[in-house]
Amino acid sequence: MTNQKHKSTPGPWTIDSDIASTYAPWADIHSENDNTLVACLGTEGISRDALAANARLIAAAPDLLESLKLLIDMAEPLVLEGEPQFGQEAIRRFRLAKRAIAKAEGGE
Repeated sequence: MTNQKHKSTPGPWTIDSDIASTYAPWADIHSENDNTLVACLGTEGISRDALAANARLIAAAPDLLESLKLLIDMAEPLVLEGEPQFGQEAIRRFRLAKRAIAKAEGGE
């Protein structure tokens, strides 16, 4: 599952921003590898704090996705093959994680 099937810009991603700007706060997210622009964010309709938080979340996306895939790979045999210590709640959370991965990769 850790092979990247989707076609997003490879991470890691970094933030270049001027959130303190009095004129027009902004944040750009770039690929660290080749400085490809991934996203441009502004503050229309949101606070400067929300702009900063959104930029951090977007920049962390490749790392979050890869970490979740690694956890799923490690836990799948235990959770889905009926280990007694894992109940229905663990299985439900596991499936939520798999749906989040599919959503990030253009699936469901």
